[in-house]
Amino acid sequence: MSSINDSSSIWPGIRKPGASITLSANLKTRRGWYLIGNLKDVGLIHGSNIIGQKNTTNPTTGKLEALVSRDMNDYRLGLILSKNIFYPGWDLALIHRYNIIGNVFLSASTSYNPDTSFQLGGQFMIKSPNCEFYMGSNQIPDTYNIIKGSKGDRAGISFYLGFSAKFGYVMYHRSNSPWIPGFNSPRILRRFN
Repeated sequence: MSSINDSSSIWPGIRKPGASITLSANLKTRRGWYLIGNLKDVGLIHGSNIIGQKNTTNPTTGKLEALVSRDMNDYRLGLILSKNIFYPGWDLALIHRYNIIGNVFLSASTSYNPDTSFQLGGQFMIKSPNCEFYMGSNQIPDTYNIIKGSKGDRAGISFYLGFSAKFGYVMYHRSNSPWIPGFNSPRILRRFN
């Protein structure tokens, strides 16, 4: 245990270095279905084994995920299957998203995991093309029981708050892009006039 006067406790260091990668692909069909596949957080982390203080390299908790969803005016229904790659376990979630007014969304989700059983969640989101703000919980009944003072076996507080910002041009496939590099510049258009 390091003391306050120990200089090693002041300086940051990399004690458990690691690397991981995330890949994603999506497709929107002509009938309005969204298909998304993710390979998330696949990598290795190097650290010490607590029992024997032996250096080991272990895989991260990588996941393989698939999402199928469809927009129906102001309502979107989505089904997500998430499977751990290196460890046992999987999740199945059904998500209902409602567009309340303009860029304001409310979501309700139900998920099943064989280890933690059934969960109910909700989310509030304000979304623009380049920015998102969201907050919610994936464990509403358990959170309610904690607040109420329940002393059940399965109780936990779950709350998240997030913000994301996007930079740069919106990415399009060349066959349906509204902007063609080099062609939409004023110099080229002057030549055709």
